[in-house]
Amino acid sequence: MADIQTVWDVATGRGEYIIQDGSLKAGNDVETAVLISLFSDRIADINDELPDATSNTKNDRRGWWADTGQTYPIGSRLYLLDRRKAPLFIEKDAVNYATEALQWMIDENVVARFEIQANFVKPNQLRLTVVAYRQDGSVISNISKELW
Repeated sequence: MADIQTVWDVATGRGEYIIQDGSLKAGNDVETAVLISLFSDRIADINDELPDATSNTKNDRRGWWADTGQTYPIGSRLYLLDRRKAPLFIEKDAVNYATEALQWMIDENVVARFEIQANFVKPNQLRLTVVAYRQDGSVISNISKELW
């Protein structure tokens, strides 16, 4: 059985589900796993600088309580880039955070490898491109989304 398909809405910055024929649309399992892995908030490392607008609580490192003791925490730390003032390393950090978030899919043989790029398309808009490859080298999924 296929997973419920998740699509990313750039305008709202949220994942959405699609209703088709009165039911939640299923399919595109790899793309859905990539989107959930990238756009869910992984707990910040203890030394990460938290963005100003993370929450009303200064020390909110986000994350999901059920990740405790898990090999792979859910999500990514991309949200840490949200209010960064100096763009010098943002592209590199975005690729590193995406790579970290998607590693479980390689380790679990869901995909053979990822090709991940991040670049500014406007002064304040970063595009993240993620291409997932099967073991035979063919493309499973090609996602290119503006993060903000």
